[in-house]
Amino acid sequence: MPFPAGGLVAKRSGHFLCIADKELYHMVDLTGASTFPMVPISQAGDGKLMKPSITVISETEFLILSWTGQATIGIFITVEGDPVRGTLEWPTYPESITLDYPFIIAVLPNQTVDIHNIETQSLIQSILAPSSSPTSSPPITSDRKRVIWTAGGFLVPSSQGSSNLKMVPVPLIRKKKAPLAVEDESANEASTKELELMEETGKYEDVRDSATEDTKAADVVEDTPQNIVQ
Repeated sequence: MPFPAGGLVAKRSGHFLCIADKELYHMVDLTGASTFPMVPISQAGDGKLMKPSITVISETEFLILSWTGQATIGIFITVEGDPVRGTLEWPTYPESITLDYPFIIAVLPNQTVDIHNIETQSLIQSILAPSSSPTSSPPITSDRKRVIWTAGGFLVPSSQGSSNLKMVPVPLIRKKKAPLAVEDESANEASTKELELMEETGKYEDVRDSATEDTKAADVVEDTPQNIVQ
């Protein structure tokens, strides 16, 4: 199934694929091997290329963004290409969008986070970018790049938020163990050579036999009754 302009972004839901090239969004039926064009990524007509955005809402529904030149419209569209619900609107083109049903969260270029309700298409909350604080440790910046949904959530007590959300350094390279001292290596080598020499000359057997006799003598002394007067 050729796409002459090339696919830039694609999201799949079931056997349907919503894909965007440089100009248009397309819907692809993977089972029927058919495709049809839908909404343009930019309706401004100024030749400016916008980054396409596709969000899966359900098995039969996607959210796509279209720039009008004055604002961005979020269109809920079915796998048949029909618009449903209402539309969402942002004053600029969002940098990142994610779904946390029933909410759509978007990060705007000015670092503001807008939260819309899918059911009512109304703006629920707008979180302004945090002000820079160079005196904090580490410094807090207002560089928001992307918003991501997490299945398990992320909970931080409000009274401990400022301390628990601070960045901490994490070492990625483990410290190497200290090398064996040269003196210890020399001592080990000397001991090994002495044992080899003793084995060759037969002295090792003599030393081992004498050590065994000393051990037996010690056992005899320990077995001697202590209450016998010599």
